[in-house]
Amino acid sequence: EVSNDSTDRDSSFSFRIGVFSSVSYLAIPRVIGAFHREHSLVDLRLRASSSGSAELADAVRRGRLDLSLYGLPAATAPDLAVHRLATTPYAVIVATDHRFASRAGVALRDLADERFVDAPVGFGNRDVLDAALSARGVVRDVRAEVTETNSIPVFVANGLGIALLPELLIPPSEGVTVVPLKERITWEFNVVTRISTGEATAALLEQLLAAY
Repeated sequence: EVSNDSTDRDSSFSFRIGVFSSVSYLAIPRVIGAFHREHSLVDLRLRASSSGSAELADAVRRGRLDLSLYGLPAATAPDLAVHRLATTPYAVIVATDHRFASRAGVALRDLADERFVDAPVGFGNRDVLDAALSARGVVRDVRAEVTETNSIPVFVANGLGIALLPELLIPPSEGVTVVPLKERITWEFNVVTRISTGEATAALLEQLLAAY
């Protein structure tokens, strides 16, 4: 059982972290790796969710996770402590031979007839985007849903649609071009914890905030 109140670095206890299914190109592995080296006796457990941010937050709420990445706005988790790591705008991802690839920017009205590749509903970046587009009266045709965000550009490169992703989540990819979106739609990259946390949670949180 986790002792979130443990302050003894020499005591072994389990520390459970919720992560996105695709984090290898973010700073997260580096930060968690450094934390693990500093707290080598901590039984570090990483858990990914196939259902996105809402499920991760619920696991924190129920005590199944001590800290988790969170891709939804702070207002959606009023009973948890939400810590902002970064705010990043959405951009358009198209295949390199797409007619938009040479543009300096693309407006939402230009995307009306496009097919899209996106994460499933429940993933923070998808839910935030859907809400922003709905508020603007924009309806998309999402043809392919991909649970690993870093795979979305691969589907785009192979002609299965275009994508709208937060710039922070766009990995280096061949066969695609990233074009700025003229309208500013932003995504919050957050971490959630319970309101009261132990020393280990506070230490990792401090390192995550410093990294961003």
